[in-house]
Amino acid sequence: MSHKQFQCDVRSFLRNVADSGSWRLAFLSALAACLTAFAPLSTMAQDQQEPAKAAPSTENGQIEVELNKLETIDTGCRIYVVVNNKSDTEFKTLKLDLVLFRTDGIVDQRFFVDLAPLRKEKRIVKLFELSKVACNDIGSFLVNDVVECRNTTESVDNCLSRMSVSSLAKAKLSK
Repeated sequence: MSHKQFQCDVRSFLRNVADSGSWRLAFLSALAACLTAFAPLSTMAQDQQEPAKAAPSTENGQIEVELNKLETIDTGCRIYVVVNNKSDTEFKTLKLDLVLFRTDGIVDQRFFVDLAPLRKEKRIVKLFELSKVACNDIGSFLVNDVVECRNTTESVDNCLSRMSVSSLAKAKLSK
C-alpha cells in the first residue's frame, strides 16, 4: 500500500466518524479496511524473506552403493557390493577409483572397479577379489572418484554426486 492510499483511508475514516456519529462503527470498518489492505503486503514480505524451496530432483534418481560383505578366500578377500540403481538411466560403465585403508588407517592400495552394466531401476550384487589382502586387515574403502560413467549412448555427468554409500560389513565405505 502506498503512502497516498493510506492517507486516503485515514481521510475516509475521519469522514465516516464525522458523518455517522458512531465512532466505534467507523473505527472498526476502517480497521478492517486497513487489515485487508496490509494482508497482501505481509504475504509479499514473507515471500521475499523465504525463497521458494525447489522440489528434490528425481529426474536422474540415485545410485546406492553398499559394501555388504567381506569373505576370506585362499588368495585374499572377496568383496560383495550391492548396487541399487534407482535412476531411470541404464549405465554401460560405472568405473570407481577406490582406495583401501588398513585397520590402522594407512592407505594400502588403490584400484578400479566397474560396477556396470546397471539396468535402470534395478538392484544387483557385484563381486570382486583382492589378492594377498586379508579381510581382517581391511578398515575401510574410499570412493575416491568416478573414473568413467556412461549410459548406453554418452558420458553421464555428476555420477559421484548422484551416489550414496553405506556399509553392512565391518569395514566402512565412504566417498
